[in-house]
Amino acid sequence: MICLDTDFLVALLHGVPAAVEEAKRLDAAGEVKCVTPVNMFELYLGTYLSEKSVENVKEVRGLLASLVHMAHDEESARIAGEMGAELEAEGKPIALGDLMIAGIVRRHKCPVLTRDKHFSQIRELKVKSW
Repeated sequence: MICLDTDFLVALLHGVPAAVEEAKRLDAAGEVKCVTPVNMFELYLGTYLSEKSVENVKEVRGLLASLVHMAHDEESARIAGEMGAELEAEGKPIALGDLMIAGIVRRHKCPVLTRDKHFSQIRELKVKSW
């Protein structure tokens, strides 16, 4: 199981060759591909801000239908809060959305596939780059 971060999902929707190849590799390996509610929100926000929102919403819905949707629950919120407090104390704050994604991913004990460098600051979070 692997969680696909928004940067990867956007690249996949845009047909970026590296993202397409990584998706094919994950499929060939039988990897279960997941997404968090935060990633879904970020995709829809970008879609509704775009000039082709009607077309883009259809593409996003199609992509999201092919992924397992991970839940954001109290335990993932607790984990995210703890991580956020630790990073704040170290002078390394990160965006709330990224903390929420990290909390969900850590709760489910799976890696996040991303190029976002903020995730590498979080201890005990498995991060894979594409």
